[in-house]
Amino acid sequence: MKIYLLIFGIIIREMENIKYIIDRFFFYKENISLINLISSQLTKKNINIYKGKYFHKFIDHSKKFNLKFKDNKSNNYILVENFVNHPYYTYANIISAKLLNEYFNYKLLGVLREGDFRAKLIFQAFGVKKFFTLKKQNLLSRINYSIKAICLIKDNINISDFCKITYNKIEIGYSTYDSYIRYTGDSSLKKVNPKLISMLSTCMYDCDELKKKLFIKKNIKISIQSETVFNPLNSFFQLSLLNKINIFSRCGQSEISLRHYTNWKQRNTYRYNISQKIFNIIKKKNKKKIHNWFNRFKNKSFKAKSFGIDLRIAKFYKKNKKIFNKQQLIKYFKWEDKKIVVFFFNHFIDRNYHNGPRINFQDSYSWTKYALNKIKHKKNVNWILKPHPTEKFYNSKKNLDFEISEIIKKHKNIKLFPNDLSNLTLLKSADFAVTSNGSVGMEYPAFGIGCAYTEKSTYSNLAFTQPIKGKANINQFFKNIENYITKPKEDYIFNSKTYLYIQKKILLSNCTLLPKEDISRAIKEENFWDKCISLQRKFAFSNDDFFKMLGIQLKYKMRHTFNLDKDKIKITRKIYKDYID
Repeated sequence: MKIYLLIFGIIIREMENIKYIIDRFFFYKENISLINLISSQLTKKNINIYKGKYFHKFIDHSKKFNLKFKDNKSNNYILVENFVNHPYYTYANIISAKLLNEYFNYKLLGVLREGDFRAKLIFQAFGVKKFFTLKKQNLLSRINYSIKAICLIKDNINISDFCKITYNKIEIGYSTYDSYIRYTGDSSLKKVNPKLISMLSTCMYDCDELKKKLFIKKNIKISIQSETVFNPLNSFFQLSLLNKINIFSRCGQSEISLRHYTNWKQRNTYRYNISQKIFNIIKKKNKKKIHNWFNRFKNKSFKAKSFGIDLRIAKFYKKNKKIFNKQQLIKYFKWEDKKIVVFFFNHFIDRNYHNGPRINFQDSYSWTKYALNKIKHKKNVNWILKPHPTEKFYNSKKNLDFEISEIIKKHKNIKLFPNDLSNLTLLKSADFAVTSNGSVGMEYPAFGIGCAYTEKSTYSNLAFTQPIKGKANINQFFKNIENYITKPKEDYIFNSKTYLYIQKKILLSNCTLLPKEDISRAIKEENFWDKCISLQRKFAFSNDDFFKMLGIQLKYKMRHTFNLDKDKIKITRKIYKDYID
């Protein structure tokens, strides 16, 4: 078995390397000026090798705009990475680093993949002079690390064992498995396969390169990174924490917040996990504001029919969908008059993804398959199966479509939620909801509808809510679900409203340098750079909410960059040190 994994793992690596070379050739042909590239290599000068009228203007304007920022005088460094090769991520990272550095005055050190010329040009335009480049492996290195990967897994052929693998204190088993799901579209594995070995070997190489050549530096104090899951970002994240480097990771897009990580114990927590300390204070001192905000949020969502719409696909969502109440929905499905439970699917390969060890299931696909098997045996309630809204845009190779179709054919009390009905139908008709770790775990209780969930989430760290833990308890839950269908208590409802208020109202602050832009691969780059130039021309530190709130976050040692001025919330201005719950 190991010989098979090794041989085919190496073959996969070599095929991927050939594909990379071909892809880079066509990328260079489309985006790079060959004359400028040759000139820059020969003269060793910073020549803009990219095509694109507005990208050239953006680089030129950013060099002048950089004069607004302080000169770097300290010998300490802030790392700013660009492992997500996307214009918005690159720009948001360097802007976050520059604004944060106004309060520290450190030097910036760019961390790039080999061949990432665009990010280097952008970082240089903002005054970055030193770089660490994570180089591509050569043939001997690829073979060497493939052998190392095979030796590391030992007899851990089952995925549950594979996920527990560590390498030089880095928990690379979970991050490699998550990366496999994300980048292959294969939403679940039972056994280790050659592709997983290939990805493990790459992760091991990245860890060694980063540890031996970057994190050996003792004067790195802060790291800026866009994501904390999937490799190489998760390896970079864990290595930063192991080396006691403070990490600031971005939440949001044009309105943003920086989550401040300070300790190894925080390695498996979500960026959006609000601290219990801040939650308690906001809840206690702002009850009237929270109630008023929620009523406005509810009315606006109902009027615009925007509740439950993923922002990434809002432009594709038809707003003229029908809204039914409970009796109308029962009649529509030709159901008996029973309680209605909505089962919300997670995105199988991307959204609401796990951070580190799971509580019950190794992936979203395994949980969904398990739950469907339980649901089909429970006939004394009516079930609505609600797919994740973005699933069809990020098709996974395993999507359970056939299984769902068969279940619906055989069980009259189970229906797939129709595309021609508005999400508001669910709020008006559901008696209960079930999710793995989706946002409905807080949204539905805020509207007075109970919800059970089973995994770590952006809210599971808060004391008032707990996931169902253990297969035995989950079995019991599905077996006796009618006993769980009750309206949440008033305090739970208000806690859920408080959570939504913090997440939607005050967690994020407007960064006037970041445009509202498509963060998918469909981004129109020239339009993006043009917008960035316009925002740079209008920028002033005194008018930037994010910059001002960042100062407050640092002064009071807060986990997130809360907008304390927005809605004039009542909160004691004091040192919090709420990094760890």
